[in-house]
Amino acid sequence: MGFKLNRKAINVSGHLKNYGLLILVFFVFACSTERLDSVSCENIDTSTLNFKETLFLDLAFNQEFGGGSEELRKWNNDISIYIVGNAPTETMNEINVIISEISDLNTDLKVRLVQDMDNANLILFLGLKPDYIVDIEPSALGLAEDARGFANILWNTSFEIVKASICIDVINNPDLSTQKHIIREELGQAFGLINDTVLDDTSMFHETIENSNYSETDLEFMTLMLSNSLEPGMCQSEALKFIN
Repeated sequence: MGFKLNRKAINVSGHLKNYGLLILVFFVFACSTERLDSVSCENIDTSTLNFKETLFLDLAFNQEFGGGSEELRKWNNDISIYIVGNAPTETMNEINVIISEISDLNTDLKVRLVQDMDNANLILFLGLKPDYIVDIEPSALGLAEDARGFANILWNTSFEIVKASICIDVINNPDLSTQKHIIREELGQAFGLINDTVLDDTSMFHETIENSNYSETDLEFMTLMLSNSLEPGMCQSEALKFIN
């Protein structure tokens, strides 16, 4: 859905399933500019793509609502995560395991936990969704209530993701195995792999299968999304040069 506020176009699209909701919010502050390298951005023949290429386009360029994007939305700076809320020790330990797992990837952009909210560009909220909506993400009102996990990303006119927040309802979902899946999936989506897929049964981002660990391909894609090889605003044909 779309609406206007103070002459700034806001384009909102969301993905709701039995455990997750991804909301993508794009604030347009200026007119878009034409790409200079128009040849490399011609339409690609998807029938010629291999499985990994098709999967990447599905995760990084598509979205459940809104028709997807022709440009890659991607972080261009290190990601600093601040945790808000209280959770059992085992949940906090699992978050540290996940962050360590991601930090072990060979990436240009670094992912780390910070102790000061002012130094964070990604807020990880652990608690009830109504509290998250009031304290962290008011725009989630009417969208996140029925979801176990929720991710919100904000990107600029250069398609750089500049801010994100995640809500994990640890109160109504106390089972650690469920939390392991939700946290991993929402973090991956906040990193830019913003769509669910039915193409890969082993993927953390599968639409219905709740895998508890990232697949090898998931990790490859996350490594790319946290690298300087891919650039914000790339079209599909440009991004595919770095797959495989």
